[in-house]
Amino acid sequence: MDSELGATLLEAKNIKKSFKLGSDSIDVLKGLNLSLSSGESLSIIGGSGAGKSTFLHTLGTLEPPTEGAVYYGGEDVFTWGNKELSKFRNENLGFVFQFHYLLNEFTAIHNAALPAIVGGVSKDEAFQRASEILFKMGLQDRMDHYPSQLSGGEQQRVAIARALIMRPRLILADEPTGNLDKNNSDNIQEIFLQIVEEFSVGLIAVTHDEKFAKGFSRIKNMKDGLWV
Repeated sequence: MDSELGATLLEAKNIKKSFKLGSDSIDVLKGLNLSLSSGESLSIIGGSGAGKSTFLHTLGTLEPPTEGAVYYGGEDVFTWGNKELSKFRNENLGFVFQFHYLLNEFTAIHNAALPAIVGGVSKDEAFQRASEILFKMGLQDRMDHYPSQLSGGEQQRVAIARALIMRPRLILADEPTGNLDKNNSDNIQEIFLQIVEEFSVGLIAVTHDEKFAKGFSRIKNMKDGLWV
């Protein structure tokens, strides 16, 4: 993927997604189009059930669309096999979810380093990268702590460090402040926007928090699987 500032990172064209419920079909996404460039931050807002998370998972290649295509670097990624898609996700996309999904048996630095180790980076290099990112997150004194020893805001910062460890071109965040108080939400917003500026990555965050969304360079509203 091209990491040049301003270069097109992804294009989603006419994304539709339906789910079977017995003999019925539920249309969740109804023909969404989207283009995002490197160095651009986009917040997708809308109420519960609007289809935000389903769309984000499709952009992140976690769920194929029923119709439509997602292009990265001009290639329709859903024409690839599972192994190729998994490799692409590991090397190019960073995910942050509402729940941090840290492994309780590993320290903060080990949790942050895991995707790099899985991706074939040497353990020394992976831990060096993790150390540098956690330092930027203000967690230099918490690297050897386990998730149970960290606050909710600290756990989410570790999750963000984990998302950055492979130096992705795009960060995808699903309700990243959903379990945080106002102060921690403000801190996470600031960290995200610093990441975009410093690393020239793309950022897409799904949220119902309009205040969190206002710091982004672009906001799109979704209702019933469509832009409004």
